[in-house]
Amino acid sequence: MARLVSAHDDFTTGLRIFRETGNRYFEGFGLVGLGMACRDLGRLHEAAVHLERAIGLDAELSRWDNSSAVRILGGVYWELGRLADGLHLLRPAVASAERAGYRDSRAMMLDALAKISLELGRHQEGLEQAERALAMVRDTKRHWIQAGIETRFKRAEADSLLSLSLTHLHLGQHDEARTHAEQALRLAHRPDEARTLMALARIHRKTDGAAAELMRQQAWDIEKPQVRGELGQARLDFKIFRTLPSSRSGPSPGAPCRASAPWSHAPA
Repeated sequence: MARLVSAHDDFTTGLRIFRETGNRYFEGFGLVGLGMACRDLGRLHEAAVHLERAIGLDAELSRWDNSSAVRILGGVYWELGRLADGLHLLRPAVASAERAGYRDSRAMMLDALAKISLELGRHQEGLEQAERALAMVRDTKRHWIQAGIETRFKRAEADSLLSLSLTHLHLGQHDEARTHAEQALRLAHRPDEARTLMALARIHRKTDGAAAELMRQQAWDIEKPQVRGELGQARLDFKIFRTLPSSRSGPSPGAPCRASAPWSHAPA
């Protein structure tokens, strides 16, 4: 928690200095960093504003590589439920990344697209996008390791595996869903581990309610130091459960729940 707050403060200070000195080139980098910090603090609306400004500044300066801001903003749009904005942003960006040969950025954009497709009910499209994202991430593994960003590679691979898991779950393919979620869990770092545990909890909910509730509790124990704002625990629940088949109608009969189910707090 302290680390995230410190990063936010550092980026805020840096951004102020860049603006005061008229350094518009580095102002863009500062906006992206501040957007990432706000996202990690759960301040998603603020994150979107900073990232949108970064992309606008890149366009104004004719800076051709804005892939970092785009891929992060695509994920923020998904978390906010701004699905149309996510599609409008990511579809042309994926094509641009392909033309430029940015396979790692393209993979992460495709993963964000897969999550959006899943929530829109385009399950087959989401499955294909998640499969392509995972293949690209794994194909560029050596590049990630040589660049000294193996942790980022593992996070990208875990994200793609989680998207695949959720898509298979929607398609009723529970064995495939469980396999991909368990693979993601072995790769995940906190708080990504929490998101994966939530997916596994959903997979196990009908067959082993006690295990599902334990996974959900473990996920919350991991995530709660990172969560801010009025949504509280519901933010973690909503990020995963809103994309799942029964999320709109509440828990299935006999499913374990607490005093308040996660769906009851989720924004419409």
